[in-house]
Amino acid sequence: MKKINIVLLIVLVLIIGGIAIILNFHVANPGKEPVQVSLEDMTLEEKVYQMMVISASDIKDDTITFGGVVYFKKDIETLEGIQSKLAAAQKGKKTPPILAVDEEGGRVSRLKDLYPELGQTPLPPMAEITDDGTETGAVLADVLAKVGFNTDFAPVADVGQESAAIGDRAFSTDPAKTAIKVVGVVTALESKNIITTLKHFPGHGSALADTHEGLSITDKSRESFEAVDFIPFEAGIAAGADMIMTAHITAPALDPAGVPATFSKPILTGILREELDFEGVIITDALGMGAVAEKGTEGSIQAIEAGVDILLMPLDYEATKDAIIAAVKSGRLTEERINESVMRILQMKANHGMI
Repeated sequence: MKKINIVLLIVLVLIIGGIAIILNFHVANPGKEPVQVSLEDMTLEEKVYQMMVISASDIKDDTITFGGVVYFKKDIETLEGIQSKLAAAQKGKKTPPILAVDEEGGRVSRLKDLYPELGQTPLPPMAEITDDGTETGAVLADVLAKVGFNTDFAPVADVGQESAAIGDRAFSTDPAKTAIKVVGVVTALESKNIITTLKHFPGHGSALADTHEGLSITDKSRESFEAVDFIPFEAGIAAGADMIMTAHITAPALDPAGVPATFSKPILTGILREELDFEGVIITDALGMGAVAEKGTEGSIQAIEAGVDILLMPLDYEATKDAIIAAVKSGRLTEERINESVMRILQMKANHGMI
């Protein structure tokens, strides 16, 4: 047989094999997408763990498949070391986890020490960048991809105002300029298949106290939020941002009940979902922060009731899992509500080729 005929035969076999795989999937799962099949293959416990992103150093059982793992400076000593950890985090997992890091640039840069080895110069604070966000985003994307992260808890979409906790992490004190740079970073990261996260909704810029330490309340009006703080988030949503991280701030003008936004259904479901039409994943800020830590497992349940999909670093993930399952069994939460969040998480992963 001539060489060209052998090549054609091999190609034909591969094509037929591929068609067979597709047909077998649809015969076994008629009318179902892979994401739906993945959901139906999960136990309730697996679904609940899919709704958590846990700090790498807090994981006590490597057999659990969490929705994701987040890494901090203490986890990142050498390039080879972190690459090995990222590979290990994915090994044997039923559903690939998001591998996340807070890599904003400036004072929030967990990978700063690796930049020279990766051929990049560490980024300045976002308030000091002079491009429209595209070049900055390209640097972030290059570094993240080379290290092996698939998720960035960035960009900051807060408009720089009075908050010292945000300060020079914000692109600008002008909402329009902030929006432009948010779009630039989101677009650059997404072009390299990095999951992006706008933070911290509904806008931390005017809340003076640092929510890492305790409660932070803003007396800003609803009109001011709409004219200033929401603008960059709307732009980032339109640009295709995958996730939005909540702020633990309290904004009575948006929710008269006076609860932190992380637990506020009027803010997360009423405004973010219904008014701003965000269909992606809502993730909390870290649940061990001073503003919310005292709520414990109850806070995680309240966050889900408010519309949250992913719980970031609950203080005790086993106790949190048990509390959520108990809430489902008691009827306080429904499994359908859990499924809604897990479907969003799985779809996000599928959109980035992880499923």
